[in-house]
Amino acid sequence: MSPRVKSVLMGVGTVVVLAAVILGISALGSTRKKTVPATIQLSPAQESLQAYQQGMVALSSEETSTAIVLLKRAASLNPTDTRAKTALDGIAKAARPSGESGEATPKPAPAPGVWMQELAMGQLLPKSFTDFALSSVDVQGADAAVSASPTKRGSTVTSIVWSVHDRKTAVGAEAFVTKVTKSLYGENAAKVTVSGAPGYFGTDGKRFATVTFIRGRYVFETVLTASIPPADIRTQAEKAAAAFAASP
Repeated sequence: MSPRVKSVLMGVGTVVVLAAVILGISALGSTRKKTVPATIQLSPAQESLQAYQQGMVALSSEETSTAIVLLKRAASLNPTDTRAKTALDGIAKAARPSGESGEATPKPAPAPGVWMQELAMGQLLPKSFTDFALSSVDVQGADAAVSASPTKRGSTVTSIVWSVHDRKTAVGAEAFVTKVTKSLYGENAAKVTVSGAPGYFGTDGKRFATVTFIRGRYVFETVLTASIPPADIRTQAEKAAAAFAASP
């Protein structure tokens, strides 16, 4: 046999062997069983937290019926976590007609024209707030503010700042909320009502939450600092915003 023929035969043999190896590897791979990822089992506390967060999202989207179902589930899964119950109590209170709770019926709001006048803004700020100690009022031109710190340990709200901003016109007040408030606190945005006035709830997604509303030319802004996700303190933020004076 000539050297040339031997070389050709050896090359063919090498190709055949490589093909067999490749086919064997492919066959072995095809017979392996696919690994099915294990299902992660959540603890009751984790399921409760998940249901609570979903309920608060539904509430912020004004899907009240869905929110109630989710919050009740959260409360039943983890009775020691009172956040779901607090949220449910807030929903029930908001739905209750005025006067049914045994509390004094709110006084009628002053005529809209009152809020277009120049007012002593420091008098519009809260004088007290349950479980918080207020500082002295600070008035700087067209802005007035007062801050507060919790008097009890373990508060999920670590500070509150109430501010009143005089924007001179209703248009100016609207522009302030659009350009400033909603820009700084654009996360978890929702519509709220504060003492009969339409307002805005939002967070920075990290630490701060606000409830802000307008009366005439004045912007009433409440900013809370949270030790938990700020979306979870919406109820506290609404209560804090309601502490502003209802009339000049």
